[in-house]
Amino acid sequence: MPIQSLHTLMHCSFAFRLLVVLALLTVAHAAPQLPGARPVIDAAEYPSLQAAIDAVAPEGGLVRLPPGEFVITEPLIIRHEDFRLEGAGTATHIRNANTTGLPAIVIRSDAFEEKNPTQRQPLWRVMLANFRLTGNAKSGHGIEAVWVNELFIQGVTLSYHGGDGIRCHFCVEDMRLNDALITYNKGAGLRAQGNHDTIVSACQFEENYDAVVFTDGFNLTLSGNNIDDHLRHGVVIENTMGSLVTANMIEQCGGAGLVLARDAYGITVTGNVFAQNFGGGVDLRDGHGIPITGNTFVRCKQFGVRVSPFSGRSVISGNTFCDTFAGEGPRQRGPRGDNPNINAAAGILLEATRDLTLTGNTLSGLITKPLTVTGACERILYENNQAIACADVAATVTKPLGTGPISPLFLHTDALQIAAVLHDETALHGAHDVEVRDGLALLAGKGGSLTLVDVGQPTAPKLLWSVRDQESYDEAETVLPLGPGRLLVGTRDMLLFDTSRPTQPRQIAAIKDRDQINLINGFARLGDTVFGANKNGRIFAVDVANPDTIKLVGSRETRDRGELSSPHDTAFVGDFLVVVSPEGFGRNSRPGRVAVYRVADPQSHRVLPAEQWALVGRLEHPRLAGANRVVVSGKYAYVGSSLAPGGERRDDFRSNVSVIELIDPARPHLRGSVDFPDTRGPNGLELAGCIVFAAGGQTVQAIDVTNPGMPNEIGRLTAPAAFPGDADDAHDLVYRDGHLFVTAQTSHSLVVVKVGDLLRRGAK
Repeated sequence: MPIQSLHTLMHCSFAFRLLVVLALLTVAHAAPQLPGARPVIDAAEYPSLQAAIDAVAPEGGLVRLPPGEFVITEPLIIRHEDFRLEGAGTATHIRNANTTGLPAIVIRSDAFEEKNPTQRQPLWRVMLANFRLTGNAKSGHGIEAVWVNELFIQGVTLSYHGGDGIRCHFCVEDMRLNDALITYNKGAGLRAQGNHDTIVSACQFEENYDAVVFTDGFNLTLSGNNIDDHLRHGVVIENTMGSLVTANMIEQCGGAGLVLARDAYGITVTGNVFAQNFGGGVDLRDGHGIPITGNTFVRCKQFGVRVSPFSGRSVISGNTFCDTFAGEGPRQRGPRGDNPNINAAAGILLEATRDLTLTGNTLSGLITKPLTVTGACERILYENNQAIACADVAATVTKPLGTGPISPLFLHTDALQIAAVLHDETALHGAHDVEVRDGLALLAGKGGSLTLVDVGQPTAPKLLWSVRDQESYDEAETVLPLGPGRLLVGTRDMLLFDTSRPTQPRQIAAIKDRDQINLINGFARLGDTVFGANKNGRIFAVDVANPDTIKLVGSRETRDRGELSSPHDTAFVGDFLVVVSPEGFGRNSRPGRVAVYRVADPQSHRVLPAEQWALVGRLEHPRLAGANRVVVSGKYAYVGSSLAPGGERRDDFRSNVSVIELIDPARPHLRGSVDFPDTRGPNGLELAGCIVFAAGGQTVQAIDVTNPGMPNEIGRLTAPAAFPGDADDAHDLVYRDGHLFVTAQTSHSLVVVKVGDLLRRGAK
């Protein structure tokens, strides 16, 4: 507006001026005049960031974030294509205050979990730019992207997250990350699985656990980044082909600067500086066709380059390995912090490897030999290298270099100890399920046994009562205390017992309807209704409001509907019933399933009639093969998957404990998993605090789920003496007052395991 017009406006009446201002604002917010243009969403005009994101047209658009601090407790969900979220630099600060492991931003294709890969539709062209994103020690990842093609993250600062700064799941096509600052995250700065054609350039990574972890992918270009002070490794590349690592500064990592592992091949490492990495410079654990050329290895401890027995067919040429020598002046010597010798620099370590060319390297001032060879190395060409003032000491690996669990760094093998074993071939025959209430252990056995055990003194359990009747209690597999003196037992029938006198319990009610109730393997309670899993292909519900009887509410068939072949266990997330099915326990390479059903009215929370139960979400995944146990906390389900022994499977199935996110029950999402160490199992799960305990075979495992998206094993007990049966011995377990009570199915025992301070450790 011209100055003269402004001057005139100032002398007009207040009412007139107000009308003019309103008109100008109307013009400013009018629909775009340019054909095809969409309005820019100004987040300041919406009640929440999620509301602003949801206001974008289905065809895509731009959300502009104003300066300010915006606190969130639930993830911001982006499901748009051709979408850009843009802030005002670090003046735009999104802070994730969630303390249950939820990520800050989730970018997800709704179609990712569909069964048929040829029908899946990824999300395309999403960009995040110019804002700061922070979390806390108990939050999840900063940005989690699931099957997003052409994902572009630029100028974003990500710090202090309880998980990874950025986690990508199969962002297959053309991801780009540049000009970002990624610092102080408990996981990796960037963790990408299944990505292809990815560029990471001109970023700064500092004091994450690892800087970059790239697995199961192709064609990573990692260039021009500054990677400093990481608690473990700088860069980890696994099961990846055809990548380039160049012009990076990788300094002072607790582990190695670069790890190439698990069938990495065709990766060029050139023009980088590896400075004072305490676990070595470049570690070829399982890499072939790797040229390592033109790099500088300065003060790298243990080794500059290590080639393991699983690596070969590579070139190490034109590199410099050196200490602090800088001419005739003083050199840096002596300890600094935890570093006993700041000047220490190591050379090349070859461990029983083969087919290598080492030429044109300069190795000077090393505290090791220029070249250390261990084991039977074959076809090694070592020519035209120059060694200056190097010691005659073999290079050795003295610091653990595992790419194991995220946090804590060490497995607590002494935290679980056998406290007692109660063995009885008759009373505990086929001991399958256990619950503990008020010092009383209640057990059911597949051999037709029911047992009550006094565990008031866990180190001296006492048998109070038992019965074994194969005909009456055939396939007794699950128990559920309903309150003082009432016990529900699942066999081929549903039985109610009065246990007010533990030495003389009596059956007071039963439901014998084997079309609907049969082979009961799991219970879950919602108010006065107990839901059960029938392994023959049904879920059912029983009314337990009356203390003296039980009444069948109804059931839903799941096998012929194609939902679940063999429901094995149930749990509740709010009003939603979560059911797991092993689908053959991995036979014929069949993935397992998790299904979510609405079984209660969302307003009244009352259980619906069975004909109104509805499947709202389902997840089928190889990691769920053998899914037979489920426990729930908050919006996460923890699933135990046990594979059948033997077989000729040609897949990567593993027995494991998986974490399923149920923020949106219609879209169950696999967040992470931990392999179970025994041949068989897990068959039992228990959640205590932030620790999931799993039992199977001869092993009890403890998994820290403080951050559900990054579960990791922190304790393990393998006890053949306590579980002398075959591979399916340890079965169900329950935690009470510092002890785990574990059934031993094939050795007919109740095993008591003392839990040390794992719960306290896991909470840290």
